Amino acid sequence: MTEEWSPNQISCSLNGTEVTSLVSFEWSGDNTEVSVVKGIHGATHHQEKYIEPSAKIVVNYDSNIIPVVRSLQESKLNFSVTFCTPAETVTCYDCRVAKVESGTQSETAPEYSISLVPLKIEVGSVA
Repeated sequence: MTEEWSPNQISCSLNGTEVTSLVSFEWSGDNTEVSVVKGIHGATHHQEKYIEPSAKIVVNYDSNIIPVVRSLQESKLNFSVTFCTPAETVTCYDCRVAKVESGTQSETAPEYSISLVPLKIEVGSVA
């Protein structure tokens, strides 16, 4: 059974501003990829490759963070993002806005997808 968190159990802040109308947060690149280097007689050693970090925040159309993100995108300033749940805390350092996309314009209100490129991602467990 999947447990659902209530809105007061999760939080996301971008550049010190609390994100309202948060739909989802996802990230990748907080670790390395390990592969084997092969020689003529088999595996010789391991090779580590750093994965390019990325993050994405999805918010409803009425989120307070959309104008903040557009301003940061235009100014090309670095900022941090912190996402907290009861299980873990994800911190993205030195982020830049890659793109801001809105969903399909129709009878339902669109969601906005904010793609970020951080230089470093740290994931910590909540004690």
